[in-house]
Amino acid sequence: MADQSVLGRATAPDVINLGKGHPHRSLLDLESVCAAFSRAVQRPDAAMNMMQYGPGEGNADMLKSIRQCFHPNAPSGSLLVTNGSGQALDLVCCLFSQPGDVIFVDSPSYFLAFFTFKDHRLVVRDVPTGKHGMDLDALEVTLKETTPDKRPKLLYTVPVGNNPNGTSMTVPQMQRLVALSRDYGFKIIADEVYRFLTFPETEPTLPSLFEFDDPANPTVFSLNSFSKLLGPGVRLGWIHTAPSHVEKMCSGGLLLSGGGLNPFTSEIVNEMLEGGEQLRIIAHLRKTYTSNVAVMCDALDKHVLPLKPGITYNRPTGGFFLWLEFPPNSIDTWELNELAQTKFGVSFFPGAKFSSTGRGTRLDSALRICFAYLDQAQIVEGVQRLSLAVKEAYSLV
Repeated sequence: MADQSVLGRATAPDVINLGKGHPHRSLLDLESVCAAFSRAVQRPDAAMNMMQYGPGEGNADMLKSIRQCFHPNAPSGSLLVTNGSGQALDLVCCLFSQPGDVIFVDSPSYFLAFFTFKDHRLVVRDVPTGKHGMDLDALEVTLKETTPDKRPKLLYTVPVGNNPNGTSMTVPQMQRLVALSRDYGFKIIADEVYRFLTFPETEPTLPSLFEFDDPANPTVFSLNSFSKLLGPGVRLGWIHTAPSHVEKMCSGGLLLSGGGLNPFTSEIVNEMLEGGEQLRIIAHLRKTYTSNVAVMCDALDKHVLPLKPGITYNRPTGGFFLWLEFPPNSIDTWELNELAQTKFGVSFFPGAKFSSTGRGTRLDSALRICFAYLDQAQIVEGVQRLSLAVKEAYSLV
């Protein structure tokens, strides 16, 4: 009877979108942003700080607050304000690689990063992931077997709350990865936008890969963003890296021409950091997402996993996403998504989106769903609708 109710509602025009990687609208704290704006514009130097060109590394007050709130041990000159992690990724690729260079990536990996790598004409090679992020044994074997001229110039990974699979590296793995970067001469782009959104909310925040970098031979770029901590529309983030890397970025054409990025929004967000609103929002996000993860996992355990032996998922340790896997070659989630949308009113992101080579890999039998965008009732119903699509795909009805 419950399935019939779900099926009936699925015929409505609205589709439950389990794929979209956005925060729920209730988590966008516009009231706090407005209050911070009111305080920012009342400062005596507001006009110059908010509306004038600024130093290449970004607003000085903002950098001070980022250091105090997120990187208390950051060396002087190691922070750079950006327009978010996507722009930061583009900047690093622009100044620290050349067309034809090899970049190693997680497999599965954040699919939109592939477009940036394509823009810079980089050669992408996959490294498999496991329960705790990138498989470093596989990485080391590949590095040893690769001739020096074919080794990577860059390595891209989401080390905490991985997008798409929700896994996080352990501290020993972080240390080992940074050591490998020194041994084999590549730089690490650590997309750490989910580092402050780990679960459960009572657990301490995991360290940044930059904390294991060697100042004498720096290899790590830590990318961070307020898109996940405050709202994507603020278009604000930062890079934590060696001062020599910051100097190189500040001497590039982008920052020489336009000065520091996003000074207007920096003043507003700085008010939220100084006033404590941002840290309170982060605490609320962690609590909300911890609860949402539990609801999603319970729904999967009840409605999806019993459908066929071998259906599994990684319980997320951070971020926005859960990675659901079906037995190899038993289902094509690209086709499953078409069925789910058209007949059952639910959508998700097929695993093939997260492969650098597209369809035709082991990722064809996996999918990504998001627990940040929907409320808990929608999460449960979305998983129920997904289970109906899986039943039909496996001819279980």
